[in-house]
Amino acid sequence: MSSHSQISSPPEKSPSSLIASLYDRTTLEGLMYQYWRKDTVTAERKRIRQTWFDYRHAHPVARSLIFVEEYNRAHQRAYKRFYGKPASSTSDLPRNAHSPLYRRPGQAITAVLGRMHLVDELGCPYDTFFDAALSYYMQERGFETWKGDSEFLADLPLPPLQMCADAVTLISSQKAFEKKNDIRLRLPEHKHYHTDNWHGTSNQKACSKWLIKQVQNRRDRNLALSVLCYDKKLIREAEVVRQLSVDTVKKMRDIRNSNL
Repeated sequence: MSSHSQISSPPEKSPSSLIASLYDRTTLEGLMYQYWRKDTVTAERKRIRQTWFDYRHAHPVARSLIFVEEYNRAHQRAYKRFYGKPASSTSDLPRNAHSPLYRRPGQAITAVLGRMHLVDELGCPYDTFFDAALSYYMQERGFETWKGDSEFLADLPLPPLQMCADAVTLISSQKAFEKKNDIRLRLPEHKHYHTDNWHGTSNQKACSKWLIKQVQNRRDRNLALSVLCYDKKLIREAEVVRQLSVDTVKKMRDIRNSNL
């Protein structure tokens, strides 16, 4: 398999643009002021630097809406996968998940934000995380064993969002993300990370460092770096020199020139 096929954007478009089109900044700020607790805002100052790169440019409230939407989409994918038929809109979600996030009780909102911050620490895209978390529960823990004797869980076909962020599930999902990147590297979609927009920001440097780290131990490392640098334009030669070597850049250029 070539590095071109191993390095690509996700097949399904993120709901980020949809969320952004529905809410203006004034509305988002109002929701944050009304529903975010002081300790949640304090935690956000750290999490915004840890979350998946694309989310770092979204308003925190918008990110929370993306978080819930990605769970809903993953729930539909998992329902179809494990039960052989599509879920019927939100009717198969837990009762308290039928309403938009900021129309739920304050305690429920705070709980969702806490889960989001746990996932943010992994630096994992939400869609990948929820796909892996739901698969872990249904396959590793079995279709029914995760329910235990809980009346709340008894009628649910899949684990609710709040169950997808315990320690074991977080570790399992992180490993699944790493394994998935070995097959097809997840790339940031936000224009901020394109080298034409390089300003040396902390997010750009962190993203470049992460991308290089993901491919530096591959047997086709130089080819993968060449694709990221010259085709995808997501890393700069200077960053490769800084993290690896000048010789690596020379090999990258040889690969690029041989494909011209």
